[in-house]
Amino acid sequence: MKPMNEDDVRIATEAARWQHALARGGVTERAQFCAWVKISPRHLQEFLLMEALDAASEGIDPQRRIDTTAGVGTADNIVPLVESDQMRSAPSSTRGNRRIYAAAAAIAVIAVVALAIGSQVSWDGWRQYTTAIGEQRALELNDGSVVQLNTKSRIAVRLNVRERELRLLEGEALFKAAPDATRPFRVFTGLAFVRAVGTQFNISLRSGGETVVTVLEGRVHVEPHPLLHSPHPDGEMLEAGESLRIDSEGAMKREATDMAQAAAWRQRRLVFREETLASIAAEFNRYNRSPQIVVEGNEARNARYGGTFDADDPESLVQFVQTKGRLSVEHKDDRIVIRLQRPAITHSAE
Repeated sequence: MKPMNEDDVRIATEAARWQHALARGGVTERAQFCAWVKISPRHLQEFLLMEALDAASEGIDPQRRIDTTAGVGTADNIVPLVESDQMRSAPSSTRGNRRIYAAAAAIAVIAVVALAIGSQVSWDGWRQYTTAIGEQRALELNDGSVVQLNTKSRIAVRLNVRERELRLLEGEALFKAAPDATRPFRVFTGLAFVRAVGTQFNISLRSGGETVVTVLEGRVHVEPHPLLHSPHPDGEMLEAGESLRIDSEGAMKREATDMAQAAAWRQRRLVFREETLASIAAEFNRYNRSPQIVVEGNEARNARYGGTFDADDPESLVQFVQTKGRLSVEHKDDRIVIRLQRPAITHSAE
């Protein structure tokens, strides 16, 4: 079985959130769900896979012999459900029909999504652009906007007469939105919607699951994804020179930023300010196929450092690490392995 990569995990997580949202939501949630599905056929595929798994799970223990309450403690706020007369009279065999109901629900979802997609946009409405490890490229869109993709990045773009929609699916990009008051310019990152008109801003999807938005010119409004139940539901307005860090739970932290640092990647320089060694290694690995940097051990991975490096020179990080007495470096084939130094073992004379 092929192991799941970060993109697979992200899509599976979003699909699970949509399952929960559709079970409790209304018209707004269904519209947002349709927009999410239209981004990629993989979204619909993952959602339907989860629906199928839920349906199949109903048949694993139809007689309810497995004690699902084992290990569950008591709580004062648990309220007993009152069983209706209709439920009491229903034969136990009807429980097996739940799989049929779940399958029917999945088919209904397919029908609704197909109608929504067919009446609003085709799959061909989205165009996807990617960069390989070490590659950077600039895209000029037909509205005059410019997107600069950093290395190992992926973006989907759809422009029409009403709006300009972009999806940053992986990596990092700098956006220069052409002024157009009649068509909003929005970028969706998986965690947030970034809206701008006539401005320049940078978005980075970090390896730890965070999104960082930095404004170089103008203003942007950042709104968290509604499924995150963020403590900042109305979002934040950012001015030039400000950054916003969004974690996987939707929490937002406003930060002042170094403008030179935000644009450094365009000169293939990496600037870190108290970043974890794991994040630093991940950035180097986006620029270099070989050698890849591996950091072993949680203590080493979570150690924080700062500095400016040549993105195409992993050995510059090695030289930096070797000045830190706590870390050791080992070259193994096409890898550079960094770990904490093991304390020397002393033997006492008997």
